[in-house]
Amino acid sequence: GARREIRRVALQLAEPANVEQALARLADGSYGECADCASPIPFARLAAYPVARRCVACQGAAEKREKIRK
Repeated sequence: GARREIRRVALQLAEPANVEQALARLADGSYGECADCASPIPFARLAAYPVARRCVACQGAAEKREKIRK
């Protein structure tokens, strides 16, 4: 529906900022490290979504928190 389309567009608009953030993490040596728990983000996740800031577990928890706020 409309909400899904809005979310898709919002994600596309955020992508350039996500790329810049990933490049900054690469430069400071924190690329591939979960921003929440500091565990290494598995290669498969980074290969599928190179701008990932969190491991799958922490991303799931963050999405649940976000859903609760809405």
